[in-house]
Amino acid sequence: VGSYRNKVIGITEVNEIEEDVDKRDEEEEDEEEREEMKVEEHTIGGYACPEFVFSKTEDKRIYRPWRKGVIVKLLGRRIGYKALETRL
Repeated sequence: VGSYRNKVIGITEVNEIEEDVDKRDEEEEDEEEREEMKVEEHTIGGYACPEFVFSKTEDKRIYRPWRKGVIVKLLGRRIGYKALETRL
């Protein structure tokens, strides 16, 4: 964050300019990723079923928060965390 004096004079910090450039780059990437999604219409059993096809970059973005997650269903029953931890 720049000082009051620099703002009045019109001097901007290099960091502020870099942040603006980074934000613009992210927005452009978001726009490109949105364009890489396709919706294909299919009919299954007389019902319209859309299929969403994502690009590899979009898949990575979606999977990123879940990449270390574990989903477990043991014989159709819930299992407690501690019991699961001892079995892993």
